[in-house]
Amino acid sequence: AHFRFGTVLFYRHDTWHRGTPLRRGTVRIVQNMTFRLPASEWISTLHVGWAWAMYSKTQFFEKLITAASVAQRTVLGFPHPGHPFWCRETVLAVAERYPGIDIEPYVRALERE
Repeated sequence: AHFRFGTVLFYRHDTWHRGTPLRRGTVRIVQNMTFRLPASEWISTLHVGWAWAMYSKTQFFEKLITAASVAQRTVLGFPHPGHPFWCRETVLAVAERYPGIDIEPYVRALERE
């Protein structure tokens, strides 16, 4: 890619890791920023998907989210039960992403709608 001073490259996290070679003795510098709508508070600056799991051997964050109460998850930025983020697909995806999580409060909130 050709660029000059002041150029901005918008990319997904996995694009960066696939798109540049790793070379011994070199450094890749990047500044990650996340832009989101104010109502999308569940979007964070760290993507905790499959790529992050490679770096976190202990799976600390996954264990934390799984064991946390609804109130604790909400304080950490997780959408509360009844938030517009939740639908059948997102509930199922979170249950799959965090095996053992108590997903019932989110399911019950959907059933009340």
